[in-house]
Amino acid sequence: MAKKLMIQGTMSNVGKTTLTAGLCRILAQDGHRVAPFKPQNLASAAYVTKSGDKIGIGQAVQAEAAGIEPDGRMNPVLVKPCGSGTEVCIRGKPVPGITEYGSMTKLMPEVLSAFQSLEKEYDIIIIEGAGAAAELNLMDRDIANMGFAKKVSAPVVIVGDIERGGVFASLYGTFGLFDDAAKKLVRGFVINRLSGDPKHLGTGPSRLTDLTGVPVLGVVPKLDIHLQEEDIPGPIPRDDSLLENKAYREHQLDLLADALRKALDMDAVYKILEENT
Repeated sequence: MAKKLMIQGTMSNVGKTTLTAGLCRILAQDGHRVAPFKPQNLASAAYVTKSGDKIGIGQAVQAEAAGIEPDGRMNPVLVKPCGSGTEVCIRGKPVPGITEYGSMTKLMPEVLSAFQSLEKEYDIIIIEGAGAAAELNLMDRDIANMGFAKKVSAPVVIVGDIERGGVFASLYGTFGLFDDAAKKLVRGFVINRLSGDPKHLGTGPSRLTDLTGVPVLGVVPKLDIHLQEEDIPGPIPRDDSLLENKAYREHQLDLLADALRKALDMDAVYKILEENT
């Protein structure tokens, strides 16, 4: 059975996709056969694999970071807004008749089947959650965050974006809204997009750990790294030719991996992975 780690966030766009890609890159560099996985994705744009499957762009980037071919199983449920409605893809294939968000819970067996299939082929799977991990109105039908983590007993790291302000409150509040079973799965926090010296955080990280019993695994600086954006068809920067160049993309992924190796306690990350074999 593959080792696994799930990256969840306090809200959307806190850096889950990039952190997952960076971890995939580091683990691949270290000689591990690693794959990305996102149970459910809501995105305005999609990546089409060589076999014609539609998946989230983030999972395509993460697969490239891992040095493997993007696969429909890596994002088994993709919800793509189309005009006044939505297109729902299961393992990359559009499935008509699924129109209500609440019906997503019926797709958990598909999600688990895709994950279990990947588990047979890879040593490690890095899982990305969707949106905010502690939405009280969604917890009873969640297949994308703790609902999935509980099903596969995945250890979880919660990411917060300090650039938006209130990072300690958002990390503490997210953890506090989890039930006891979910809290037991949380193995670490990551503070993302810090501009300046981590020393300026003072005793904040240690106080957060005192309040929750969960360590802060690292403080990631704001990075000038360009990867294809999840919800924007055009890449950043706007010069499309840059990200169409594989050598450029590979260099950006290597820069990301180097930055995360410096910012994160990778020994602790590996220990978490070893604990769930």
